[in-house]
Amino acid sequence: MRIQDLSLKVKLGSIFTIALLLNFFGFYVMINFLDEHKHDSHLINLAGSQRMLTMQMVNEAYHVAESNPIYYTQLRATAKKFEKNQEVLIFGNNSSGIHGIKAPNITAHLVEVLHEWQPFSQKLDRLIKSNDPSEKRQIAAEIQQDSFLLLRKVNNVTNQIEQNSEHKVEIIKNIQISIMLVNVFIFLFATWASIHHIIHPITDVIQLMKRVADGDINVKKLTIERSDEVGHLAQSFNQMVSNLKHLVLTGKVQVNFLPPELNNENFEIKSIYKPSEYVSGDFYHYIWDKERNTLYGYLIDIMGHGLDTALHTSHIHVLFEQAAHKHDLSLAEKVKWVNHESIKFLTNETFATGICFEFNFLTSSLKYVSCGINHFIAMTKEQKGMITVEGAFLGIMEAMPFEEYEMPFKSGDYFNFLTDGLLDHLHVDQYQFPSSFQASYEMLVALSNSAIITDDASGLCINIK
Repeated sequence: MRIQDLSLKVKLGSIFTIALLLNFFGFYVMINFLDEHKHDSHLINLAGSQRMLTMQMVNEAYHVAESNPIYYTQLRATAKKFEKNQEVLIFGNNSSGIHGIKAPNITAHLVEVLHEWQPFSQKLDRLIKSNDPSEKRQIAAEIQQDSFLLLRKVNNVTNQIEQNSEHKVEIIKNIQISIMLVNVFIFLFATWASIHHIIHPITDVIQLMKRVADGDINVKKLTIERSDEVGHLAQSFNQMVSNLKHLVLTGKVQVNFLPPELNNENFEIKSIYKPSEYVSGDFYHYIWDKERNTLYGYLIDIMGHGLDTALHTSHIHVLFEQAAHKHDLSLAEKVKWVNHESIKFLTNETFATGICFEFNFLTSSLKYVSCGINHFIAMTKEQKGMITVEGAFLGIMEAMPFEEYEMPFKSGDYFNFLTDGLLDHLHVDQYQFPSSFQASYEMLVALSNSAIITDDASGLCINIK
């Protein structure tokens, strides 16, 4: 497996685990060093004590030579203590936590001390047992002379212990410096790896995402050469851009399905179509039947904004268009037929709202049926403002009631059929609608372009000539 294919958790975890283990190792070494240093201090103190005991025995030997009885006992105690210390230096003392010296160079010096101590201690015994004053002074002089060599051997032990301790300090210092340098290297490597292999790729994705957010979906796809989280992010980005392109294409197809604005001797139609996203859940259509002199139209609003919504919109659009050619059915019966057929296409989580209308220019009457869009604007002689009409949703249940309503119209009247994206921002009781069709249309266009609109906003504005 390549390193690029390892997850970021594994990569970063490995780096920081190594750093952590190194620090634990340094901590362990330091703890052991402190214990060793404490042990070495005891040994150094013990070896230094041997020098003082040697000089003390020389001093006490002269007092014994002068037949001072107090120093007989002291000399024996000092000699015994010297021997005890020498035993501890060689074999250690478990009760004191002092281990015997194992270093060969120090052990050799301890052996030399023992060689010098044997004749030295024998002369001490002779001194203590002798009753001849002149012999005592002679032995004391020999003891003083021999003490110089014993002191030199004892000093060699002390110096060697100190040198060994200093050598350990130097080793520990070098280990700590090495660990520090390795930690610095790991830190620099982790920083470099994070910048070049994590931050830079993520920054590139962020920059491209900003471009996509600004509307540029023709960005170049990212090259994927790794299988970690950054690689998955790049792959997801490429998939997102691909899906957005499909959404944009679907949105363009939706717009191409919309009918053009129409203006003839009977009426003028202007439209509003503002999707909140790339794909709209709104759709409208109208059919001008010149022979029958009728204008059939509908406005639908499907729940949602994705590709599935676009498909549902197309299904409902086709059904309403097919219903337009069922001339033997009333407008309400056409809507009932559309509801019956739509249940086959709409899922349980999806429903549609709409309003269907038909202008008859022979009888100057408008028929309309609500199927979820319960308001429209009418500016006629009899009706001025928002018209409320009851009607059930499409695709919920097969046996839903749909009622047909009718109102007259004449030249100069206008009607605005709108989806909820616009209707929700028009207060039924408070809003004053312009008497002019053009002014009303411009007002609705301005509303659809305002920041308060967060849903799909569509409308058919029809002016009667």
